[in-house]
Amino acid sequence: MASPQLSTAKLGAGALALAPLLLLSGKPLDGPGDGASSPDPMDRAPDFVLDVLPTLTRAGCNVGKCHGSALGQGGFRLSLMGGDPRGDWERIARELRGRRLDLDQPAESLLLRKATRRTSHGGGRVLDPRGPFAALLESWIAAGAPYRTDDAQLSHIDARLSADAGRLEVRAEYVGGESRGIEQLSRFTSLDESVVRVDEDGTLERLRPGRASVLVRYLGEVDVVEVIEPLERVGELDYPVANFVDELVRADLLATGESAGPACDDASFLRRASLDLIGRLPTPDEVRAFLADPDRDALLDRLLADPAFADVWAMRLSFLFPRSQRLLVHLREQLVADRPWNELTRELLLSTGTEPGAAIFLPNKPSLVAENVTEAFLGLKIHCAGCHDHPFTSFRQQDYFAMTAFFARARVEENAVVLSPRGEVRDPASGKEIPPAFPGEAPLSLAEDADRRAPLAEWIVDQPAFRRALVNRVWRHLMGRGFVEPTNDLRVSNPADGERVLAGLSERFAAEGYDLRQLVGWIARSEAYRRLREPHLMEAAVLHDALHDVLGAWDPRDADPRAVRRPYQDNELLAVSGLGDEAFEGSLEQALYLIRSEVLQGYLEGAPELDLDELYLRTLSRLPTRQERTLTPRSKAECEDLTWALLNSREFLYGR
Repeated sequence: MASPQLSTAKLGAGALALAPLLLLSGKPLDGPGDGASSPDPMDRAPDFVLDVLPTLTRAGCNVGKCHGSALGQGGFRLSLMGGDPRGDWERIARELRGRRLDLDQPAESLLLRKATRRTSHGGGRVLDPRGPFAALLESWIAAGAPYRTDDAQLSHIDARLSADAGRLEVRAEYVGGESRGIEQLSRFTSLDESVVRVDEDGTLERLRPGRASVLVRYLGEVDVVEVIEPLERVGELDYPVANFVDELVRADLLATGESAGPACDDASFLRRASLDLIGRLPTPDEVRAFLADPDRDALLDRLLADPAFADVWAMRLSFLFPRSQRLLVHLREQLVADRPWNELTRELLLSTGTEPGAAIFLPNKPSLVAENVTEAFLGLKIHCAGCHDHPFTSFRQQDYFAMTAFFARARVEENAVVLSPRGEVRDPASGKEIPPAFPGEAPLSLAEDADRRAPLAEWIVDQPAFRRALVNRVWRHLMGRGFVEPTNDLRVSNPADGERVLAGLSERFAAEGYDLRQLVGWIARSEAYRRLREPHLMEAAVLHDALHDVLGAWDPRDADPRAVRRPYQDNELLAVSGLGDEAFEGSLEQALYLIRSEVLQGYLEGAPELDLDELYLRTLSRLPTRQERTLTPRSKAECEDLTWALLNSREFLYGR
């Protein structure tokens, strides 16, 4: 393979002086173009893929609101963010008999006249007529508008802060080991312009203390650089280290200058840990015992060993998949046995017949199964790529169909997974068969009778996103907010808030055998968990159980009224929350249920009359304050009213 600097076409000296490629002048697209900093000449004609297409992307020509929209603009359409280089070249150089280019008088080409607004252009002027990028396009047209003059194949891009942290440096890494600086051909976007702004050359302007990320794009590849402007800390950081999680969190706090917040009191810790780890409110007796001897480590040992731990965490995992009671029960059994998450994932992906994992394949459509599997196990939403290359990731439409091909021969017949000897995915444009392939890689060579899912299962559990996805979800359940939100959107252009912590915790999770119970224990025993800063609503099923605990409304036929209720049974609360939704999100419909539900009112009327201490211990897991003791009910009706008020309070609905 040729080096990016290798000549495959020659230009005259005059044209070479206009070719600002490889190492550009450092001027923005709309710069003064006074020639004060001339580009290094090069010994080849401009390459459409490596040079021209990034220029159009940098200028914003192929974004969704311009020619990159589905229908284009003004009769001219480009692929979104340059996702289809060959198609873009055809439309520029060949469409309408090549009317957009003038090979005899390159400067008079419609493409250039529109971009520099020498001809009316709805998008305004996007190129300085005297600047280096207009010269690049003119040089390319003068060379005959070639598609490729260099056979270098891009592998990925690497963006990072410069040594003085004042600008971004970006390098394109090519298959074979070559690389080059591409700051002048990249497109930069600050994801929080209140913290940092970035100009077209990657120079940073820091505006206030905080953490922000800058998105860098080049030829469909995406990278993100975190920029931190630390707060000015007064005094030492008050943050004791309980375990390795705290070492990661403390390093992050030191880098940002942020404080850790106050630690919670014993009653709050008991209530929160009980809801988070086993999905149940502590009983009044448990509250009294813990307040008398607040041993938090002993409490966590008990909760991690409680059978309800497997109940509630199986429920949380089950929401990743199509609804299935059999799968829910299976997940619980695997958690009771402390089955490693990677082993369980392999088993589920290779399910056959009526095994519990067959639920994953219930959509019975390869594309939907591929989308669900990628989202559940890798935290990535790929459905956009079913229509076009994803504009904010390196996941391409071709990758989407190649991923779908892994499931083309797995079908559901009479609720059983059956492997067929035939079944292919075809490119909707060309009609050609697309073989299975991992994203960005060559097609796999598989035996005709092989289970295509097997190599995919191994590939998935080996991906960094696999461990990051579960760690991110567990952190969200315990801390109120994930490192990445939403938790099913772990694309590179949606960076983590606390990447150091997420990366370190994910690596430890993998190194220690993918043990979910151990992962929960690490986080729950950390100082970070004691200093929660994001109160979070209970999940719908957990809230359902909490209401029944408070009101004594458990069905006496239940063999074990302390067992977590299954989340798929019919009841009003889960119905208004949406079966399959993991969170009680505080919607208007949900709030009205708590305020007006006849079923809940019936439970209230049938609830035992409790004294004030018992009522507060049942609902809020604490004793009433001196002021709250003035609310002591004097009748059954007043007790119902106070109970109703407590059940609708933020303190009850939130895990703090």
